[in-house]
Amino acid sequence: MPAFQLNLECTNQIRTPRLYHFNRSTKTQIIEDLSGTMSLTEALTSNTPFTGDPNALGKALGKWLRNFHSWTADGAQAHLRRSVYENSAMRRIRYDISYGAFVDVLKNFPNIWEAKGQILEKVKSMATEEYARTPHDELNTSWGVVHGDFWTGNVLISSSNIGKRPEGGIELFIIDWELAQYGRLGYDLGQMIGDLYERAIFASAESALQLIRGFVSGYESLTEEEAFRVAIHAGQHLVCWYIRRDPSSSLIGIEKQVEEAMCIGSDFIVKGWAQDRDWFARSDLACLFTYAENSE
Repeated sequence: MPAFQLNLECTNQIRTPRLYHFNRSTKTQIIEDLSGTMSLTEALTSNTPFTGDPNALGKALGKWLRNFHSWTADGAQAHLRRSVYENSAMRRIRYDISYGAFVDVLKNFPNIWEAKGQILEKVKSMATEEYARTPHDELNTSWGVVHGDFWTGNVLISSSNIGKRPEGGIELFIIDWELAQYGRLGYDLGQMIGDLYERAIFASAESALQLIRGFVSGYESLTEEEAFRVAIHAGQHLVCWYIRRDPSSSLIGIEKQVEEAMCIGSDFIVKGWAQDRDWFARSDLACLFTYAENSE
């Protein structure tokens, strides 16, 4: 945690909470009090209009994530990588609530399953093989340390920034690192994109799509192959809203939004698998390919 703190206070007023003390024997941390903040999820769906520039905010988040991935890949962070790579239990949890679940979710929607089921099963098999890989496998720079739970709920913003334009910009905090693990770097991008799309569908968050475009432009540097893989990950995250929602909540009244989320999410998965760039050029994820280089 001290290493994260010293090196990640970098991009556009985005940082991790300060660590004041860590007791190794009791595994107790004393960290900065972040009272007076709300999650970016709450900010996007608040009754008070979010007046920040969503494109600039997304771009700052993308740059921060790129810096984080680059920093953890540096030779000086070898010990950190070894420690994070040991977090195999969290990898299993992440798989179970994503690729281990999305096929079963879509079986609840016969029209989608009948049209796309065979490809969706292939995607699940591919992802299962990915999650079985270890740092000892010979992989490329698309793999490394990932946050593991990079969504708007784990980005905090000062409550005082809502409803006005702060002169010094908006300070953000990245929290909840217990799922940090070894994986595709694109997992972090895809989760944030899928989560923002979820806000657009279920909360009519008008700025969410602008945030996606800014986020992708800030991260940059994706190959075409990586862009398709990010789209697949965004799609499964959107589909898995179905199991992340409050299980006691009713779907009555939001049937249209649920159907839309399942259709769009499954389209992202299937078209990503088919590497259908023409389809994506007409979609809300066209931005993924603006910076993508042909990997062939």
